[in-house]
Amino acid sequence: MTARRTLFLGFGCLLLMALPADAGDPPIRGDLAKLQGDWTVKLSDDVMILLEIRGKHTTSSGTLPGGQKVRLKYDLRLDEQANPKAWDWVGPVGPDGRKIDDQFAIYKLDGDTLTLCVAPSTRPTEFKAGKNGIPALKVYHRVVKK
Repeated sequence: MTARRTLFLGFGCLLLMALPADAGDPPIRGDLAKLQGDWTVKLSDDVMILLEIRGKHTTSSGTLPGGQKVRLKYDLRLDEQANPKAWDWVGPVGPDGRKIDDQFAIYKLDGDTLTLCVAPSTRPTEFKAGKNGIPALKVYHRVVKK
């Protein structure tokens, strides 16, 4: 797998920007309520990802090396009872409007720090980066508005 493809996949696995919650959505509770807002992760010296979570909707956005802007939209589904806790990005839509495969992750939430371990087709079982960055292990930090 090329470095660019690995970076794009890692970016895609972690990318998201949010939409307002649908009126018919159930009330936001538990970890989903704690996750509401904006989060960032630095993938490299020149790649920063913004993850926005609004209700169950997420959007990831950022700029790849070379200046290509990427934005992915997903619905977020959490399973707080799983061990480790499960995080699914469902129904992703890529930068060109095409559908992308669902992404499966495990997560830890510790205050303003969110740790995700993400893979494109199989949920990781431990918080450990894999060979060539798959699964991808990323640590997000909450954006604190001043």
